Amino acid sequence: MKNLLKLSLFSLLFLSFACSDDEDTLTGNKNTGGLVAEMTSSLTYKQGQPNDETMSVNFSVFQGRDEIEKVEVYKQYFGLINVGTDQEEMISSNNLLFFSFDMPLVDQYESKSYQFDYTDLIEGLTFNGGSLPLDDSTLNIGDYWKLTYVAYLTDGTTVHLNRNFTKVNVACGSYLAGNYYVNYLSGPQIHTLTEIGDGLYEMSSMFGWPTAGYKVKITDLCGTCTILNDWQFSNDIGGTGTVQPNGNITFTDVFVSDVYSGRAYTLIKI
Repeated sequence: MKNLLKLSLFSLLFLSFACSDDEDTLTGNKNTGGLVAEMTSSLTYKQGQPNDETMSVNFSVFQGRDEIEKVEVYKQYFGLINVGTDQEEMISSNNLLFFSFDMPLVDQYESKSYQFDYTDLIEGLTFNGGSLPLDDSTLNIGDYWKLTYVAYLTDGTTVHLNRNFTKVNVACGSYLAGNYYVNYLSGPQIHTLTEIGDGLYEMSSMFGWPTAGYKVKITDLCGTCTILNDWQFSNDIGGTGTVQPNGNITFTDVFVSDVYSGRAYTLIKI
């Protein structure tokens, strides 16, 4: 019993020190310094989205004895260059002030948010010897912006919050929702794609039965489409497609087991 009591006391003492070391405070003590926390950690920027489409970031400030009087947000871009060569490497842009917030020093807890679009993200940044492009199609998938935070305390301390940041990831955009038609031997027939998830669509009916309502799911990953083997019948289905510059989608090797195989269809954008 004594050994158990000693072990329990030792465990509590160890946990107390461990928790203290893990506090992400500005001064090392939550009771004396402020804390910037609960920020949006990750966002996705989809290539092809309108330049004025906004994204939003939220963060919170918990005040201590030495209060936070200002928080600054900085932006920096990280991207691959010389992709596919022996000289491929990840480099970064300059680090530039993005937003600045004066904290009211009234409430112990304060929430802030800020919004921005693609134009805001690229403004003033220099990358690989030049400005970031107005056309986002030249960005590489996997590149990202890193938004970091600097806090200014009432005691004159300036703290760079390297552990707390927001990452804006460059990803493929998918904008295939809409009406299309397919030129069948009997004449053109409408197929509608409805977005039901990020890069996931439902087509109004499987190829070959345009008016029957045999709905199927299609994924779009960076312009490559796949018909999922998921519909109301037990027959296996499949096929792959490619999104064309004009918005049409060409499918090849489309099949429905025990019905047809190796067919090609083109969804023509209306």
